[in-house]
Amino acid sequence: YANSPLPGNAVITWNAIAQELIQPTPMPGMEMQMGEISMSEGLVYLAYVQAAVYDALVSIEGGYQSYNPNLTPADPNASRDAAVATAAYRVLTHYFPEWSGSLDNKYQASLDAVADSTAKAAGVAAGEQAALGIIALRENDGRGAPDTYTLPDPGPGVWEPNMMMPMIDPWMAVMVPFTLQSPDQFRPAPPPALESPEWAEQLNAVKEIGGAMSAIRTAEQTEIAKFWVTNGIIQFNAAYRNVAKSNNLSLLDTARLMAMGNIIGTDSLVACFDSKYTYSFWRPFTAIQKADTDNNDATEADPAWMPLIMTPNHPEYVAGHSCFASAQAEVF
Repeated sequence: YANSPLPGNAVITWNAIAQELIQPTPMPGMEMQMGEISMSEGLVYLAYVQAAVYDALVSIEGGYQSYNPNLTPADPNASRDAAVATAAYRVLTHYFPEWSGSLDNKYQASLDAVADSTAKAAGVAAGEQAALGIIALRENDGRGAPDTYTLPDPGPGVWEPNMMMPMIDPWMAVMVPFTLQSPDQFRPAPPPALESPEWAEQLNAVKEIGGAMSAIRTAEQTEIAKFWVTNGIIQFNAAYRNVAKSNNLSLLDTARLMAMGNIIGTDSLVACFDSKYTYSFWRPFTAIQKADTDNNDATEADPAWMPLIMTPNHPEYVAGHSCFASAQAEVF
């Protein structure tokens, strides 16, 4: 991953700082990041940070609509770098006070690079305003709220979670979105009926190509599968930084790209988890191992079947990476 910031681009610098704090880049060879914070929750925190950074710059420069509708215009002569660093720092230390020591050093280094002046003070004030505005706006938005999800009675088609591990973020299904009207605004139709030809076709395709011991999957397809389970926060925030560098984007346009990407990415997963925890559809390893219970003559059980890649502990339908990646494609 290209994490080296461009000299002078404080937005890239603080995006890299925030990403590494929230979702550290895994060691080479690890496809999935297994940190304390899930990808979906981590994306929420990145959205908070990037919304504040974006609002800080909009308050100084204008030109775009702010995320916070109550944002007050700042001094147009304010230091952009001081505003960016302050906005990101204040949001991060609010949600991660245990990291204050490390962040204090990075923040002080950012401020030390800006000459003392009224512009610097105005930039700090703009960043403070933007950060406090986002924190207030997103207070009680449902992030990490107590679990109210009820698993349906067991049976064909019903998700069977790994009870030795916590379910992954059922609260995400009911969190207040950033831009959607509601989590279920774009809820898709239910998954295919188990008795349908469509279900048999899809199950058999996954069974043949997705198994750990597949005899027909090519080496290239295996690499593609591993690419698409890479941690999306790391993958796409690195892409934002690379796009900003290669296109020499201004601070404001860099902030706009990162705010759009992380906010829309978060909302894509809110919508996705609404579907997942509404339909509670079983995972392929359960469906294939128990295909003799689906009342479909075109499927056959394989009790020993296991997937190529470890299955996350949330329901199957719809696919999280498909939601997230397609949203990112629209942003780009």
